[in-house]
Amino acid sequence: MDFLKKIISPKQKAAAPADTNADKKTQKRIIVVDGDPNTNWYKIFEGCKDSQGVPVRIEQTGWSDMLLSAYSNGSCFVDIRASKHSIPGTSMAKNRSCKPDLILIRSQTRELANDYRNLLFGLKYAGVVGVNSLESIYNFFDRPWVFSELIKIQRRLGSEAFPLIEQNYYSNHSEMLITPQYPIVVKVSHSHAGYGKVKLDNHHQFEDIRSLVALHKEDYATAEPFIDGEYDLRIQKIGNVIRAFKRISLSGNWKTNTGSSMIEQVPVTDRYRLWVEEASKMFGGLDICAVDAIHAANGKEYILEINDTAIGLCPETEHEDHLLMRDICMRKLLEVNSIPSAIYPINNNNNDQIASSSSSSSPPSSPSNSNSKENLKTNPASDFNVETNTSSDSLKEDVNENLNTNTITTTSANTIASSLDANLNVDANTSFDTANISPTNTNIKTNSNSNLNIGIEANSNTVSELKVESASDETKNDNFEKKIVIEDKGENQPTNVEKKEEESE
Repeated sequence: MDFLKKIISPKQKAAAPADTNADKKTQKRIIVVDGDPNTNWYKIFEGCKDSQGVPVRIEQTGWSDMLLSAYSNGSCFVDIRASKHSIPGTSMAKNRSCKPDLILIRSQTRELANDYRNLLFGLKYAGVVGVNSLESIYNFFDRPWVFSELIKIQRRLGSEAFPLIEQNYYSNHSEMLITPQYPIVVKVSHSHAGYGKVKLDNHHQFEDIRSLVALHKEDYATAEPFIDGEYDLRIQKIGNVIRAFKRISLSGNWKTNTGSSMIEQVPVTDRYRLWVEEASKMFGGLDICAVDAIHAANGKEYILEINDTAIGLCPETEHEDHLLMRDICMRKLLEVNSIPSAIYPINNNNNDQIASSSSSSSPPSSPSNSNSKENLKTNPASDFNVETNTSSDSLKEDVNENLNTNTITTTSANTIASSLDANLNVDANTSFDTANISPTNTNIKTNSNSNLNIGIEANSNTVSELKVESASDETKNDNFEKKIVIEDKGENQPTNVEKKEEESE
């Protein structure tokens, strides 16, 4: 033993892993869908911890290496294959499985030849939090759907404030009759990065492209005027940080997003800020987005489109932008972990570690945030304070939201809800531990000296019986756990309320 003590230095002892099995079970997991090995998200998230002080685990992969199964109880299990282009020293080189709490999507879900919507459906099915939101990513599958939202903004703000380019939509080739003034640009289907786009100078060329669209009867097409641009504009918004760039093509191609180009950061004017702030509100809000526009040779500017979470970044600001994305993920993870819900219940022993997401723009316990420990403390008067004086209205909402249909025998859920809403009276001074309301049954914990009075008025069609049972709580003294069980007793039966209370052992 003395020999072993000599060869193991104190530094080696400190380097030993300190994670326990309990920490691994509670460890939050973030999947980053980014198959680019040049971006190391493991390094970007290094040192980040959740509200319980447990390090966050990162899994980086591409859509093509993912498989998943999801269940209606909120469970989601993702199997990730080893990447062919893995980052050295990371888990990308091996097969692994995880249950994600959040997913950051930095790759197109619907590519030119690949469609990964089935994976997005599974993530949504299990209620996994996404950046951007899974709802917004779903809405970005097709360009015309997104363009319709831009049209709404233009109608509200006016064409001067929001100069959206003119565009025609054709559901299939048979409707491709009326076009804008030539030259025009025709875009076919949902493709990105310059694919499916062609410049046409006259109606003869338009007829040729129309005949090609006819081969794909399910494909739609759009047509818009070709703008002889001096340079392209991109107004980028990540979180609350807005940047503006101009891009000048060096290859001479009219598709300025292909070939060589020069990118330069420019000041963000009030006009540019308005564009991206208004566009970022669509589909419930976009955490990451960019408005693409063109500055014409005549000095006019036209908005072309908006891109979401898979936007390309300027090399000069790429690292800062990645840190901003990391901060967004950590804030969302903290929000989910802070609010009592069916998926993420709160442990009362760690209430003082819950943080408000609006207190800081940087992630909790991030190495770049020196005051992370202070930021993890919740204001006692905040909305996340667990011990509150619950009013009868708020209790009704909690009961209605957390009522488990598994405890109902034959009475319909609608009849029970109407009965509860009819006569639910609770002492306004009752103190409830909202963090321990279970998603699988209606358990309400109250202090022993509080009064809980619940009455149900008989419905004309169905009469239910409400039993309030109390069981001792071994974890807290002088507390009782009251379980509400509703049973159908058939028609024309009286309503009885029985209360049984047993003192805590």
